[in-house]
Formats: sequence, structure tokens, C-alpha cells
Amino acid sequence: MTGATSRRKGHRFETEVAAFLRDRGFPGQTTTRNALGHGGTRQPGDVYVADAVAPLAIECKNVASSQYPTWLRQAAEQAGDAVPVVVRKTAGSSDIAAFPTVLPLEDYMGRLNGLDPLVTVVRTRCEAEELVARYGRVRWIDDHGNRWAVVRFGELVRAARP
Repeated sequence: MTGATSRRKGHRFETEVAAFLRDRGFPGQTTTRNALGHGGTRQPGDVYVADAVAPLAIECKNVASSQYPTWLRQAAEQAGDAVPVVVRKTAGSSDIAAFPTVLPLEDYMGRLNGLDPLVTVVRTRCEAEELVARYGRVRWIDDHGNRWAVVRFGELVRAARP
């Protein structure tokens, strides 16, 4: 896949996420690329949600293989005071509400109206994605001891409503 094709695929997913948010009570939602243009050096995520209970800086990933440590680091660096979020499109699915979404557990439980994730603590990203598909939300502790909430995107949107 060429670089231009990959960028188009990524921007298409960002646009789908923004539309999903608009349809669920976040009017005027757009991608940061559409809002800021292509020339910005630091964007607050691919989709920035200012009118949530706490601002969200969402990184949208539409790729075959996952690189969560890199993505989470990127999201945190770009988020500023917003909650860093990574949503990954699931291959073969068009249900954005079900896509696995990762954010800091403390932000999900404290700054947002997050429901308590399953007490089960998973150690691998693969295990977390499998369990979130079944149960909706889990806790994940990565190799560095960071605590993450892994939820369906629809659950994040519910938790972010003022």
C-alpha cells in the first residue's frame, strides 16, 4: 500500500469516527485535519472532542497490526490536558461502537463517567481485545506497569457525555 493510499485510508476512518460522534450528541465534530489543515506541527489527536465531560484527544488507527505502546505514547504526547485515547478499527467490521478503545484507567474512571472495568487484569493487548469484544470493558496493565481501560468505542462515547 502506498503512503498516499494509507493516509487516505486513515483519514477516512478519522472522518467515520467524527461522524459517529456527531450522531451521538457531539455536534460540529470534525477531524483535526479538517479543522486545522495539514500544516499544523502538533495536532491534539486525529479527532479532538472539546465538549465532552473532559476533552478527548482521539488517535484513530486503521491498520492490520497493532503497535499500542507507540500509539499510546503518541496520544499522550499530543493530548495536552485532554484525555489521550486510541481507537483501532477492527478488520472486517463496520460497527464503530464495538471497536477496541484504550485510554488511561484513571482518566476513564475519574475524569469521565466510566463504568468500572472488569476486575480481571489482563497482561497482553491481544487478551484485552478479545475480552473487550466479549465483555465490553477490561483493565490492562502493560509491560511498564501503566494501567489502561480497554473499552468499546461506544462505551467511551457514553462515558464522555456531559
